[in-house]
Amino acid sequence: MRRILVVLILALALVGCAKPAEENAKVLTNEEWNAVAEDIFNEMELPAMMALSSEELTDILGINAGNLDSFLVMLPMMSVHATEIMVYQAKDGMIETVTEEVNAYLDNYEQMWSTYLPDQYELVKNRVQRTIGNTLIVIIAEDTETIVAKIDAALAE
Repeated sequence: MRRILVVLILALALVGCAKPAEENAKVLTNEEWNAVAEDIFNEMELPAMMALSSEELTDILGINAGNLDSFLVMLPMMSVHATEIMVYQAKDGMIETVTEEVNAYLDNYEQMWSTYLPDQYELVKNRVQRTIGNTLIVIIAEDTETIVAKIDAALAE
């Protein structure tokens, strides 16, 4: 009986100390995110895109770069494409704020595309958006699975 109790206590202690898998996402630098983007573009055919700087992130998207450890935001260079790749790694305690700012941007983005090109509007409506720990990922593209797989691999390394 005593052994069972000891094993049970040890098991509970180990479970209590373990972090959920979603909190184990690696924090990448902006340079590492740029390498991930290059890898994505080498494997896929995507429209011409530009990476945003911290200032552009705030000025164009309304997202406070000061709340982030790192990010990758790729926007289309031509207004006939809705494709976007966005990864935000928030500072501790800031993921909710970042998510609210991103959602406000996405609401406006979806509204803009709702009256423009129907096929691009479908991409925006069917975007992939998920949070892993302090990382928010938003992908608007035709082949979201390939892009998400590249991002997941980078976060797991």
